[in-house]
Amino acid sequence: MVIPLSFDAPGTTNGYVIPAQWQSTLSNGSSAGGIIDLLFNGYAADRWGPKIVMMTSIIALTGFIFIVVFANSLTMLVIGEVFCGWRLPFVLQWIWFCPLFLIAWFRPPSPWWLVRKGRLEEAEAAIRRLTNQEKVSADDAKATVAMMVHTNELEKEAPAGITYLDCFRNTDRRRTGIVMMVFAMQLLSGENLIGQGVQFLQTAGISTNTAFSLSMVLNSMFIIVLTIFGRRTLYTAGMASMSVVLFIIGGLAWIGTKSSIFAIGSLLIVLNFAYNATLGPICYTLIGEISSTRLRQKSIVLSSIAYQIMNLICGIIVPRMLSPTAWNWGPKYGISWGVSAGLSTLYRYLRLPETKNRSCGELGLLFDHKVPAWRFKSTKVDQFAAHGVVGNDVEYPDSKEEIKHLD
Repeated sequence: MVIPLSFDAPGTTNGYVIPAQWQSTLSNGSSAGGIIDLLFNGYAADRWGPKIVMMTSIIALTGFIFIVVFANSLTMLVIGEVFCGWRLPFVLQWIWFCPLFLIAWFRPPSPWWLVRKGRLEEAEAAIRRLTNQEKVSADDAKATVAMMVHTNELEKEAPAGITYLDCFRNTDRRRTGIVMMVFAMQLLSGENLIGQGVQFLQTAGISTNTAFSLSMVLNSMFIIVLTIFGRRTLYTAGMASMSVVLFIIGGLAWIGTKSSIFAIGSLLIVLNFAYNATLGPICYTLIGEISSTRLRQKSIVLSSIAYQIMNLICGIIVPRMLSPTAWNWGPKYGISWGVSAGLSTLYRYLRLPETKNRSCGELGLLFDHKVPAWRFKSTKVDQFAAHGVVGNDVEYPDSKEEIKHLD
């Protein structure tokens, strides 16, 4: 990382090169700021609604960008990154203020938030705006709101509130743990390394344009994959395949020939495809579906904090893995990340449920009755049965079984 001569950077070489300790501080400043911002966001979104919080955040971020743009010292730059919470080219972020704010202004409020506030007519209007009005009638919107009200009432019966502590109580503890691990384990998959494929191909003699084109073709295929398989299948298979690829990359590091370097570059591009086709996009779907509707905002916040904490850890160890002046592991890092991805695969098999084609109410009942993760897909749920508690002798065979409240 280099900086201009006019920049006040104590400890730099000739006023240009930022020392390693400052590089870590700068790269981790946005993650630390993100954790603080997320905690406030979870509270604010429940109180004032996601729409108001989004517009306010856009305005605040636009103002904080001034700090990093006009920073004349490393200390001021770190402060700016903490407030902004992002590491994009800062001046370019001003371009997006108007379009993003207008999008937030004209988007309808969250129907779930309106239902929790008892504003049912507004929730119906929001659903109509979010759907194709030629296919979704006013009666359909009313029926959808009725379903949301029913789900909300089911969740209100649970002995828990809507604070951060409630995310770790009763059945919500399991749901919160899953979403936090789903997001944090994104980084345990070796995701930090997927951008190096083009570099290795160039080292092996492949032109930059060819390497880049190959990477783009593979990444564009994820759209097809997402429409076919379930969430649990995609996530578990994706993590397992990345673990295998990482072990192969680590093994090739001991060969050291031009052919092995080419193979490593190609496998890193395959790793990129595997991530973008499975873990990358499906993560956000799972986080939104697994958390309960009343604690969704806070569950998303906690999962994002888990990711930021893991990002801080990776921000410390990954540069040392790759730096010739530190650990200098080179492609041998594939072994360590292959182990972490393998352990993550095991966790996903044991803990990650299938949420595809499940309503919020159905998922709530499945969690309430402590159905094992691998039985979510094969278990039939009736969320409109009479209220009560399922007996302790309930079994979950391979065939679909109806779960319902008993009087």
